[in-house]
Amino acid sequence: MNAPVRSATASFANRVAAQIVIALLAATLSSCAPLKPYRTIAEAPVDCTPIDLGSDMPDDPSFGAVPTACAPNLIKEVSSGRGAGQGGAYELHFVEYDDQGMLYPSGVAKYGQAHQQAKLFLSDLRKELLNADVESGNTPYSVVIFVHGWKNNARSDNENVRWFRAALTQLSDVEEVTCHRKIVGAYVGWRGAGTSLNTAHIWNDLIEDTTFFSRQRAATRVGQGEIRELLARVRAIEDEADATWIRTKAASKDRTHNVAPSRPLEDQAGALCQKPVRVLIVGHSFGGRIVYTALADAMIRDMEALRERIRLEKTEHSNRPAVLQREGDVVIAISPAIEATSFVPLYRTAASDPLGGSDTQEYIRQYHTPMFVSITSYDDVATRIAYPIAAHVTTLGYLYPKGDRERERRAALETLGQDQDYVSYRLMLPSQEKRRRQFEQVIPDPLCATINRSTSMKERARVELQRTNEFIQQLGKYAWDANAAEVYPRQFCTDGQVDKESPEEFSMVLAPVSDKINLNSPIWNIYTSHPILNDHSDLLNPILLDFLRQLYEEGGSPNIQLQ
Repeated sequence: MNAPVRSATASFANRVAAQIVIALLAATLSSCAPLKPYRTIAEAPVDCTPIDLGSDMPDDPSFGAVPTACAPNLIKEVSSGRGAGQGGAYELHFVEYDDQGMLYPSGVAKYGQAHQQAKLFLSDLRKELLNADVESGNTPYSVVIFVHGWKNNARSDNENVRWFRAALTQLSDVEEVTCHRKIVGAYVGWRGAGTSLNTAHIWNDLIEDTTFFSRQRAATRVGQGEIRELLARVRAIEDEADATWIRTKAASKDRTHNVAPSRPLEDQAGALCQKPVRVLIVGHSFGGRIVYTALADAMIRDMEALRERIRLEKTEHSNRPAVLQREGDVVIAISPAIEATSFVPLYRTAASDPLGGSDTQEYIRQYHTPMFVSITSYDDVATRIAYPIAAHVTTLGYLYPKGDRERERRAALETLGQDQDYVSYRLMLPSQEKRRRQFEQVIPDPLCATINRSTSMKERARVELQRTNEFIQQLGKYAWDANAAEVYPRQFCTDGQVDKESPEEFSMVLAPVSDKINLNSPIWNIYTSHPILNDHSDLLNPILLDFLRQLYEEGGSPNIQLQ
């Protein structure tokens, strides 16, 4: 029997497709981004206060840019803010790693002083600690670490760099009216952009897409590399500064966050300002992969250590505090590009005692502010569609056991934020949540409705702190109910201008996806959509920043134990 003859049209189409693939590969190889650090000068910087940080947060090159006098290759940028008492001031360090996850070596002329990046950052933290009155809790800094994602780097004009400057400015504003801490940021750079092309152009973006597998492997190596030492040293500095606070917290029988909302802002912030040093760690896309790879084991250990301390505390044979110690007060992954399989151990450890110990109910009846928060959007095509397609290639040959085959297969193919087996919360607008018919009625928070785009950051902080205090007090009424659904849906404030189609919504609604979710778990895996997070790289979205800022505020009192 003769083999079928392909049509001329099909043959022509195949030749064209092959030529396109070859052209893309050739373009990728010819435009490969060089392996080099962008931050090479360690001299004292000039004022690097961002030029344009208006409340509208425009997505354009001027937003978050710094003056031309601020050299683009400085290892440290200093923003003086808006003047005395006006907030917005911060220090921003850059720490860059090569493709093997190592710091750049010394002795190479084109690398300049890049080998000193981590040393200078840690040295600054230690100086702040030495100058602080730790015993009185008067420690003047909060550490914020950000790891960028795919198609980005540490260039001064990079969108992720500009976003981080904006985030630091907002957090400095919050601190100005609450705890008065100095904001010290660290931008962790790596070769997330595989080419030197401008990805704003559609064809250049397609060429950059071909670097997915190499950048995925590089992100894993970076997460397994020297960033672990950097994060461990930051935690050691934080633990030393917080030692007295931890002992005091453990000795107190009342570990609740209990401040009357009617009290002045300074009193409301008081419970959030008792912890001397704060650390917030954020990763985006493959940066989320890096952060999770570096910290997942430690977070599992922290939760297991808490369980053991609870057991021993009952027998009065422990001198260790029964509080949840952390790798940073809050670790946040935005659109994380990491398979759900890696997330399963952390998810299950937080949900219950896998060994079925008698302390299970005791453990889940203690509310903990979130230790790890992942937030992913349905509108994120990269993690919802592209990642599973690529994962089909990387998981060829995988075998799955009978009885749980489909669940394990999904976990291997989908990211932790897209695999609905492990999502714990939805974050929606009130109107969106009402349409889901999960709740009979979602009443927008009237307190959040008191703010708008013209509201000052001081007033926003006042409203947000009051909203957090009211939630914690309400949760306290159900301290011994492992599923206190009466306190949900929980609302987070925004400015009312969230979307042209719904311009009068002043809050976001956080609701558990089912009645089986442990509401006291410190691990939050959040699923959202437009307009809160419009796509994979929607970091400049002001609604997203509103949510992240309120997570930061609540994280100031990370061990709220309801008794």
